[in-house]
Amino acid sequence: MGADERFLVTGVSGMIGAYVVEAAYRRGIRVVGLDRKAPPPHIQSLLESFVPADLGAEEQLALPPVPIDAVLHLAGISDLQRASEDPPLAWRVNVGGTSRVVRLAESHGIEHFILASSLYAGTPSGAEYGLSKLGAESFIRMCGASMSVRWSIVRIGSVYRRYAPETNTVQRVVSAALTGKPLRLNLSPESKRSYLHASDLAEILIDVVLSKSNEEIIAVEGSTIWRVKDVIKLAEEICERKIAWSSTPSTRYETTPLTQDLIRTVRPAEIEVSLPHGLQDVMDSMRRDGFAYSDE
Repeated sequence: MGADERFLVTGVSGMIGAYVVEAAYRRGIRVVGLDRKAPPPHIQSLLESFVPADLGAEEQLALPPVPIDAVLHLAGISDLQRASEDPPLAWRVNVGGTSRVVRLAESHGIEHFILASSLYAGTPSGAEYGLSKLGAESFIRMCGASMSVRWSIVRIGSVYRRYAPETNTVQRVVSAALTGKPLRLNLSPESKRSYLHASDLAEILIDVVLSKSNEEIIAVEGSTIWRVKDVIKLAEEICERKIAWSSTPSTRYETTPLTQDLIRTVRPAEIEVSLPHGLQDVMDSMRRDGFAYSDE
């Protein structure tokens, strides 16, 4: 299943998009990519076509004249701090951008729309970022039926990968372990996260798209819950170096809310990248390639 499918994937240059493109390619799924900047060459080579577009602008969106089975909408502002510093930008991109992509899907005759949201959506700890994600969800839920678009919403937990943004907690911990620079956290060391590697998330997202479910909200989490202080300890053990760290908890970012009653929860099965293996992979890549970060 999937070999005859073609997806539009937004945000192919971002934290999750590249992994989704690779997972789709392995399954024989063709991908039309959309983002404000081109992905790295090795990812672009896996795309059937690429559409440059800034969802925060008012430019006209257009797709190649080919049938598309589904949209996986990953693009958006995903950094809580950035959203708090510039709420209008978060709203314009996360809500307005979602509206534009939904209308693009309708005009192109695409019948299935999957929104990548967050477990922070609509929660006090999510602050402006959570509100913008809830706004995007609300648009889908209110307008999807009238626009003849089947929809699913995937609320994603704490994701990490190689070359994640420097605001990513796992990336910051690894960087501190390798460089010896002090680590300052804005969350409690007792905060709990069910960390999920982006490669596992990508496989789950492809499965959700292929399931063609309708009017469903799905929570995606890692299989194991970790306290932040235990992630730091694990990084110290792998790197064989103590991390000088301090914590100034912010109520905004205190705890990622986990599963809620109305949501079906999905966790990785056999292919899960465990956090110890994932941290080792991030460290190895940073040692090999330097300390460059993505800005997505």
